[in-house]
Amino acid sequence: DGREFDFAHSALADAAGATVPDRARPDMHHRIARALELRTPTAVADIARHYHAAGDDHEAFRYAMLAAARAASVHAHDEASACLAVAQRHAPSPDDLAAARVEHARVAESASRLQQAEELCDLALDHLAAQADRVKTLSVRRIRERVRARRGQPVRRTLDACLVLLSEAESEHADDEAVALHVMVAEAHRALGDLDAAERSARRAVRLSAARGDRRGHAQALLRLGASLPANRLEETLDRYREALALFLRLGDRH
Repeated sequence: DGREFDFAHSALADAAGATVPDRARPDMHHRIARALELRTPTAVADIARHYHAAGDDHEAFRYAMLAAARAASVHAHDEASACLAVAQRHAPSPDDLAAARVEHARVAESASRLQQAEELCDLALDHLAAQADRVKTLSVRRIRERVRARRGQPVRRTLDACLVLLSEAESEHADDEAVALHVMVAEAHRALGDLDAAERSARRAVRLSAARGDRRGHAQALLRLGASLPANRLEETLDRYREALALFLRLGDRH
C-alpha cells in the first residue's frame, strides 16, 4: 500500500517480516539492510544477514569488507576480525573468499594472532595457487613468511625464502612486492649481523619506493634503512627516522 516503516532493531524487523508474503520478502530484507546501514552501521552481521536473505551476497560481502577496513584503519582488531568472519560467510565467489582470508590474515598478524594469520594465508593460497595472478600469490606468500619469522622461524630460512620471492617479484615487475621484500631481506641480514648487506637491501627499497612514488612503502623502507645503519652513523639514522615519521604523519598513520 506504499507505506514504509523504520525499525530501531533488526529483531523488530524480523518479527514484522513474518507477516510479509514470500514474494515480497527479498525486497523487504534489502530495505531493512539499507536502513540498518544508515541507522546502526556497526551491526555488520545483521546487515549482511538481511542482504543475504534478499539474495544479494555481493552487497553482504561488500559491506562486511568495508566495515572491516574501517575498523582495521583505527587498529580495532577484534571488530575487524568479526567483520571479516561475516565477509567469509557471505563471499559470493572463491576469489572473494580468498580476498577476505588475506585481509583477515593481515588483521590477525597486526593483533599478534600469528598462528591464525599463517593458517589464513595457507587457506587463501590453496585457492590462489591455481590462479593466473602470480603477483597476488606472491603477496600472500610474503605475508606468510613475515608471520613465520615472527613465530620463530630461523632467520636464515626466512632470508632464503625472501630471496626466492624477490627474484620472482623482479621477474614479474611487481615493484610493490619487491620493495616490501627488500625491506624483509634487510631485516634478515641485520638479524644475522651482516650490516653491509642490510644497508644495501634497505637502500634498494628506498630507491625503488621513491621512484614509484609509493609513500607508505618509502616510509617503511626509510625506517628499515635507519635500523640497518651502524651505531657510528647516528645522525644519519635519526635523519632517516625523521623522514619516515613525516611521511607516516602525512599519511594519517600515527601508529
